[in-house]
Amino acid sequence: MKKEITDDVITAYKQERENLKVSTQKCERLKVAIQNTLATSATALQRNDHMDTIRCYQKGQTELEACKDLVKEMQMSISTVSIEHDIDSDVTSLNFGKIFVRKQRRDFPGVPTLVKPLSQCEVKEIRKVNIKCPSDQGYCVARGVVYLPDGRIVVGNNNNQKIKLINDEGNVVDELNLDGDPWDLCMVDNTTVAAAITSPGGIRVVTVTSSKLTLSSVINKNKQYYGITYRDDEFIVSTGSEVCSVKKDGTTKTLYRYTGNVHALSHDSKDGQLFIAHYTNSTGRTAIGKLSTDNKYTDVLKVGVVKYPYGVDVDVEGNVYVCGNGSHNVVQMSGDGTNVRELLTGADGIACPSAISVCGDKLVVTNGSGQRDSIQVFQLV
Repeated sequence: MKKEITDDVITAYKQERENLKVSTQKCERLKVAIQNTLATSATALQRNDHMDTIRCYQKGQTELEACKDLVKEMQMSISTVSIEHDIDSDVTSLNFGKIFVRKQRRDFPGVPTLVKPLSQCEVKEIRKVNIKCPSDQGYCVARGVVYLPDGRIVVGNNNNQKIKLINDEGNVVDELNLDGDPWDLCMVDNTTVAAAITSPGGIRVVTVTSSKLTLSSVINKNKQYYGITYRDDEFIVSTGSEVCSVKKDGTTKTLYRYTGNVHALSHDSKDGQLFIAHYTNSTGRTAIGKLSTDNKYTDVLKVGVVKYPYGVDVDVEGNVYVCGNGSHNVVQMSGDGTNVRELLTGADGIACPSAISVCGDKLVVTNGSGQRDSIQVFQLV
């Protein structure tokens, strides 16, 4: 068993090393080609050779497109890699555990100038995942979801009082029963998520391993929470009448009071601005609001293209994604609300969308109505 585990580690290491070697070789070859084209272009200009200049221009255009494609490919694949040994806690099984390769994507400085911005990308469905399990007593109501950087998904199941872990192949690999109804979910770090709970209430902090969910802490169990996000080492939650910050020791501070229901929160990781989804369909009312780090509130989007907004999330470029639970759509908009477009509609299989999580160029959406028992994964291309 020890030899098998050791062999698995060596194999994983060699594969990752080979992947890096191939990417490096691609870059070197393209670099040499572009340098040759630049040198040839300079010579053609000196000789005033128009035909050679045109040929170099055409060759350069082809190489530029190849460069964009390569950068996009590497942007999606370059990551910090860790090789983990996941130990089986059951010592009677005589199982030494398994080797798992964990990847966390890394940002490329200057890459957005070479690849298409997410605000201009089209969307395509990658897969639909069934989240209904034999242990469920009723249909699923997924009001919160987190898309982890390594491709796994954690989804809440409000109707059955549990959260579930889905691997990158789309299979449910673990369930964690809770003593309350999970609403919104948020990522704390790559191995930790948190759930806002009603009935009885509070925050449940959960550790996520390769195939296991473990409850690690309970915060403010007697307080009802709906929306949740994690910012600057503290949780930001909605209670039904206000937005509060909650520290890990339970210390609570009111940030903003509002009227109506707020079911979801998210924030821009770059500037910390908080986005609030107001659950309403009244014409002229605010659908999405924004709260700055110094607690100044701004209306961002009025009810219109979005009705009864539910889930909300923000991508790495600052675009905001909103689930229109009553308008059966998902909208992508700029952080100031000036550029708004329907990203997904009923034609894409969307029905009463409830929660959304964006990770890089991928996003996962949960549905209500007749689509409760499944979630959809999409990619921006």
